[in-house]
Order: sequence, then C-alpha cells, then structure tokens
Amino acid sequence: MRPNQFSTRKQVGNAGEGYQADWIAPESLLPLLPQANHIRGTMDLPPLDFSIPEQEKTMVDGVISAAEDLRKAVLHIRESAATYNIDPNRIVLGGFSAGAVTSWNVAHGMGVPVSGVFLLSGTDAGFDVNKAVTASSDRPPILMFMGQYDLAGALSSVPLLFAHYEEVGVEHEFAWVPGFGHFYPAGAASLGGDAVSTSVEGRIAEFLERVIGNGQ
Repeated sequence: MRPNQFSTRKQVGNAGEGYQADWIAPESLLPLLPQANHIRGTMDLPPLDFSIPEQEKTMVDGVISAAEDLRKAVLHIRESAATYNIDPNRIVLGGFSAGAVTSWNVAHGMGVPVSGVFLLSGTDAGFDVNKAVTASSDRPPILMFMGQYDLAGALSSVPLLFAHYEEVGVEHEFAWVPGFGHFYPAGAASLGGDAVSTSVEGRIAEFLERVIGNGQ
C-alpha cells in the first residue's frame, strides 16, 4: 500500500475511527475484483483497474465506507439499547456477499463489540487480518459458509484466514453448501466439521444460540 494513500479519504462519516490507516489492505480486495467488475458491467459502468491508483482507491473507499456506516449503526444501537429495549451484549452481525464482507470488516477488522458474526459467501476483504486481528484483539466467534462452486477469489482466502485464526485463537466454524455457487437458499443443506448435514438457516440458529443464547 502506498503510504497514507487512504488515511485522509474525503468521506462523510467517521473516516478513520475504529481502525488504523495502515490496517487497510487494498490487495485484499483483488480476489473480489472480478465479481465487482461483473456487477459494474450490469450497470453499464467500466471495469475498475487496480493498476490505476484512482480506480483502486474507488473500490477501497467503497468497502471501507460501508464498514464505517455499519460501525456507526452498531454503536448507535449499543448506546441506545434502553430506547430499543435490547441487550447490547447480544448483538450478532451477518450478511451475504458484500454484506458479509462488511460484517467481517466491522466485527473483526474494526473490532466493534458484538457477540458473533456469520458470513454467507463472504470473507475478509478491506483490512489486513494480520494487523487487525491479533492474539490480544478479543474478536468474536465467526461462522462462515461457502457454496461448493462459490467465487474462486473468496474460496482461496478461507484457508489463509482460518490458519491465522488458529494462530491467534479466534473461535471459527466453516460449512460448505454442496451443489451451489455464490447463491443458495436458506434451506439448503450445509456440511461442516461436525460431519452433520444441517440447513444453512439451522446452522445459523445453532450458532446464535451458542453465542447469545435463546433469549427470554
């Protein structure tokens, strides 16, 4: 990353709050660039080229700004827990694809206090996991799903991510969704390390009960 290229971004919101500028890792977005450019094509927009600094910055700013917005929303909910009649210690983030990336960036990249995070066909992209997630970071448990034929870039990042989690002691769980690509229904079967076939929604429910309980 070029020094300080992304440390003074002109964005609305809490730019720079919750993370250090050198945690931003543009190269972590490269595996997702083909899908991003596919989506841009459907919108009649030209593809982004990371060899052009301004275009690289466009994608980085979009990903980090989304995380900043979600971080602000979570902190607002925590601070206004009495108003919303919720337990601020029983918040879990989750999302699909870009929403999963944003959830990861907030829960693990920025370390916003939540009880867990689940990702549907998403991974770490935006922050350098080696800098943002350390043995002293106290990151919440994570559950990740990938379709058998999911996006190649996302699939390739999972082994490295989990190797780092093993090293720093982050609780993590992974499940395949056999027969599917990037999209799959909530009722699709998922196969995890427990050797049990459980629907995607069922495995998420089990994860939620484990990290926050079944409530009152």
